[in-house]
Amino acid sequence: MHANMNENNLNAINMDENNVNNNHEGEDQFQKYVLTDNAGYEELIDKDKTTEIIGFVEEISAPRDVGKQNQFRLFKFVLSNGERKVSCCVWQKEIIVKYEPEIQINKVVHIIGGLTKVQGEKYAKKVSDGYVPFEIIIQPSTEIEYLGFHNLQEKVTSSRYLEI
Repeated sequence: MHANMNENNLNAINMDENNVNNNHEGEDQFQKYVLTDNAGYEELIDKDKTTEIIGFVEEISAPRDVGKQNQFRLFKFVLSNGERKVSCCVWQKEIIVKYEPEIQINKVVHIIGGLTKVQGEKYAKKVSDGYVPFEIIIQPSTEIEYLGFHNLQEKVTSSRYLEI
């Protein structure tokens, strides 16, 4: 079972009404959006190629060459709901070129069709920092939608839901 986007495992964020209604420069910058809740992050499954998750970008690592002979290119970012975090990896140069310019701190992204993998033991200590023990691999078939920017004045809580 992957992190499905349904009412039972979504957490809503309501943007500060002043930012939503009175933001004249770049009015579309702040939008209402729905983040995957803690259960959605914790229910990720190893080797699931259909992972779907919504969160805001909390950290970005610049693309770099990795491997014993630097034969691979890796771009990483961390997706969060404010309480849980998951590392996202982009490995192929063509995919990095496609997504890197749009991945920005606090940007809300919706990943559709990522490949979830269990992280190695050296990442186990990160679990205490809110990380789930998985990473999401962005594949050629993965889609990423951009939903606006996270409002840092709001705190994610499991008791808040978006009214539709």
